[in-house]
Amino acid sequence: MLSKTIEPMNMSSHSTLNWIDEFPHLKGLRPQEMQLLDEHKSQKVYRKGMVIFSENSQPRGIYLIKEGAIKLFHSNDQGQVQIVRLAHAGELLGYRALLANQPYKGAAETLVDSIMYFIPAQVFFQILHANHEFALCMLKMLAMDLDESVQKGNSMFTRSAPERLAETLYWIYRNFGLRDDGALNVVLTREDLANFAGLATETVVRLLHAWEAEGLVQLNKKFISIQPIEAFEEKFKLRLPQSNHW
Repeated sequence: MLSKTIEPMNMSSHSTLNWIDEFPHLKGLRPQEMQLLDEHKSQKVYRKGMVIFSENSQPRGIYLIKEGAIKLFHSNDQGQVQIVRLAHAGELLGYRALLANQPYKGAAETLVDSIMYFIPAQVFFQILHANHEFALCMLKMLAMDLDESVQKGNSMFTRSAPERLAETLYWIYRNFGLRDDGALNVVLTREDLANFAGLATETVVRLLHAWEAEGLVQLNKKFISIQPIEAFEEKFKLRLPQSNHW
């Protein structure tokens, strides 16, 4: 059972808390709160394709992505899948459902081998009640999530299929970078790309092959390279900074 108050930490142990620096949303925590997180966190390795949490399951805490890439998705009544977000190292998962005291509206699955920290709900709420700066940070994240959901919804109605796929590939490039061979660092199936961009899989396949013929992308089995990136940016007017999330 956790105490109702956060006791001061032994400052000599601060060197063990370097992992918290990897998470920008935790920068407002006080030393004793960092210590509390460190004492109660658990770490788990998830192999590619593993489910972190399932749709309609009850949240028990929050997840912090130490390494890897995660897709968050939900299914409609007809069983159609929509990828609503891709998350990367340094991000928090599962806080919205926990704050709302609701089941998860979607599922989370690893795209690559990933390492996660899990923070129990009781610890999360203890710090949330004690630290106003952290509470404001959570409110800001919720507001940004809502804004990005609206932006993505608008994009579905106002942008053409090529623009939506181009934005999807460019978003992956900006947030996950490239492999040594120039391919996008996160591999999505053609179906996943379609689910993320809100397109039919056949449309994604057709556009990719058309762009390959134009010299805008290179396709090597499951890998996609955007080369040269400047030509891709120019064609689809992608020079302006994009949102950190969708």
